[in-house]
Amino acid sequence: MNTRNRIILTGLTAFLSQLSSILIALFLPKLLILSYGSDVNGVISAARQFSSYLAMIDSGIAAATCYQFIKAFKDCDTKKIKDLYSTVGKFFRNVAYIVTFITIIFSIVYAFILKTTTDIHLIVYIFFMYSLGTIVAFWSFYKYNLVLFSDGDQYKITFACIFSSLLIFFCQYALIKLSVNIYIVIAVFPISIFLRLLIIRHMTLAKHPYIREKGCVDNSLISQKWDSITLNIADSMKTFAPIISISCFFGASYVSVYAIYESVLHLGSSILIMCQHGLTPLLGRSFIEKDDSAKEKFEYLYSIVFVLSGIIVTCFSVLFLNFIKIYLGTKTDVSYIYPLLALFMIVNTWFLMVRTSYESLIKANGLIRELRDGAIVEICLALVFCFIFAKVLGFEYTIIGVIISSAYRTIRMARFCKNRMEFGKKIILNLVIWGVITTAVVLLFKNWFDSLSIAQFIGYSCLTLIVSTIAYAAVGMLQSSLLRALFVKRIRNLIGKK
Repeated sequence: MNTRNRIILTGLTAFLSQLSSILIALFLPKLLILSYGSDVNGVISAARQFSSYLAMIDSGIAAATCYQFIKAFKDCDTKKIKDLYSTVGKFFRNVAYIVTFITIIFSIVYAFILKTTTDIHLIVYIFFMYSLGTIVAFWSFYKYNLVLFSDGDQYKITFACIFSSLLIFFCQYALIKLSVNIYIVIAVFPISIFLRLLIIRHMTLAKHPYIREKGCVDNSLISQKWDSITLNIADSMKTFAPIISISCFFGASYVSVYAIYESVLHLGSSILIMCQHGLTPLLGRSFIEKDDSAKEKFEYLYSIVFVLSGIIVTCFSVLFLNFIKIYLGTKTDVSYIYPLLALFMIVNTWFLMVRTSYESLIKANGLIRELRDGAIVEICLALVFCFIFAKVLGFEYTIIGVIISSAYRTIRMARFCKNRMEFGKKIILNLVIWGVITTAVVLLFKNWFDSLSIAQFIGYSCLTLIVSTIAYAAVGMLQSSLLRALFVKRIRNLIGKK
């Protein structure tokens, strides 16, 4: 398959993956809340996040070895591929012992510290079942992911993930509708994960049968593995910090509230994630080839991220609580309306989005250690401040701890890029611009969303999107000469055609 078709397939499967994630995030938590209660949904949300954090170890190993694999595939060096495969496979098996131990200990400890009416045995069962697929993957399967990814077949992995995710969703949805025992509903999750892993294994061995032969183990080939693993774990654990504090002080029902808010925000941020994944390689190639236009490309990336993230933040500031009201209705066992929590989570999203372009820039230069050090400090700050704000001020203020840690790391990244690479933008100025536009739009629509039907909500949402897009596109073009040039070129082409 040629490069063009691979790019198209990769982009298409990534888009379908985001759609499937949105589908699951919209329907499954609501059904769990209405059928089994907020406590159970809170435990499941925590377990799902915990298992995803364990899987981040795989991403760290992949980041440390991907370059070696890509070079070996480019040179058609089957011996080196077999050596890398054997080395990575052995390391994954060693990590599997640690992951299994962490899962058992954490699930038991979490069951005792969590304030909930849910049975302790059910909590341990949920955590272990949601982590079982990840544990098995470390023992035998993650090495196949790495081979496919390095050979440019990411779309095959994404397809398998989409298939298993939708299978889990439809099976669990049907079982919940039939009022089946929660133990059986949870058991579906690892079965579907095993099926996904078997599909990936089959596709890998079908294309690369020679990796069945044993290669030489050479640990020097993955010498940067711990930097990458630490970075990925710290990045993911930061979002788990408020869940730990909320679990200790307020209970599983409040974890469910936090998880619902986070899922809704993810619907918007996933658009930016897709944008970042598409544009980061652009910077990487520029730096490798020592392209003089790298600075312009960074400006272009920054401007796109600024416009997209601004639209997302402003729209969610206006629509967030109203969407929650329409989404969950009034039949829930606890209240899900927390205005301050919504505000604080949106502010935190500002910092996460504004640093996207800086993170891409640092990764493109291969400076993983800088990202690792910043991530370690960030998770420490998040754990400490989330605990303090939860204890002193209450549930809605817990997220302030994450805001402080996010602000620290965002400013650190911006200063590093400006001082080390002479790339930089005025973060404070852009945050002020976001604040002004968001406040103006919120005030404009503040009385428009009371007691709306679904159709009216959709109509006003489109209007909010249009106003936000116009405002941020105008500011983006004022900031970026590349965006201005692109806009002028489009207008001229349009006039010329007429």
